[in-house]
Amino acid sequence: MKPESQPFRMKYVVCAVVFLAALPVVAAPKRRAIEPLGEATLSGVVTDQTTGGVVVAADVVNGVHATQTDGQGKFTLKVPAGRPTPVVVSRSGYETSTTNVTASGTQNVAIQLKGKPTVSLKTSTNTTVQLDFESAQFAYTVPFSGYVKTDEGNFCASDGSEFKPHKSTIAKISGPATNATSATCCKLGPVKTVSVQLKSGTTVQSNFVDSCFGFDVVFLGRNHTTGQFEFFNFTNIAEIVFP
Repeated sequence: MKPESQPFRMKYVVCAVVFLAALPVVAAPKRRAIEPLGEATLSGVVTDQTTGGVVVAADVVNGVHATQTDGQGKFTLKVPAGRPTPVVVSRSGYETSTTNVTASGTQNVAIQLKGKPTVSLKTSTNTTVQLDFESAQFAYTVPFSGYVKTDEGNFCASDGSEFKPHKSTIAKISGPATNATSATCCKLGPVKTVSVQLKSGTTVQSNFVDSCFGFDVVFLGRNHTTGQFEFFNFTNIAEIVFP
């Protein structure tokens, strides 16, 4: 076969270029800018599923937006408009609830929380309060520093041995705390003592180690009804019953 001549090849290239140049020019499709979604205002009230009472100081969260229920259990929260979005409501003493809402403009919603068992505390004046178990803690006061808190009681048994029961293992504490002399637990002077009954059935006469150093020993927790944290000196506590 005879090889193609140079002029023929050039003619072929020129024809191809002319053909391509004659094709219509098609503009690239324009990208549409994505408009950000607007925001809606979600208003609502959080109540106790069992009692129907309002839940105070509950955290209400949606993405980066967060707020807390007021004294009437009410809240107002910004959420994305026009699409389903989760609203998470949580507080000690209650199971966390997640509600999917689709809001536009201003929308109202009612949310119920299921309560958990509480700690029942009776004072020396026969006043009884219910405390959220998760928030309930032993503590002692340090002057000018506040409270040192823990989930364990820092006790010394009458034989001088260390006794640190976790709150989840305690059935009941009987008081009020009184002064006791216990050389095996404190050589500085008298200590405060109470009776601690464990869920296992064992009862231990327990001396507060921290009281040996002159610190006030207290029990604290969030009031299940008011949502506020309260502090009780063990000298004013008649009884604490754990769930």
